[in-house]
Amino acid sequence: MSAHRVTVWETDAEIVVLFNDPNDPPGQRGGGFSVELRKSDLRVLRAHPNR
Repeated sequence: MSAHRVTVWETDAEIVVLFNDPNDPPGQRGGGFSVELRKSDLRVLRAHPNR
């Protein structure tokens, strides 16, 4: 994990985790990976490259 900048945020129903290159400026689009989890059971809803 040390090779990635990890950002986590949550909504009422989901937790979203973003993995980005630490050399990319914050807010830059693309170049990373996202995972969306259902908060109630932590089941993966979506996992995809960032755009």
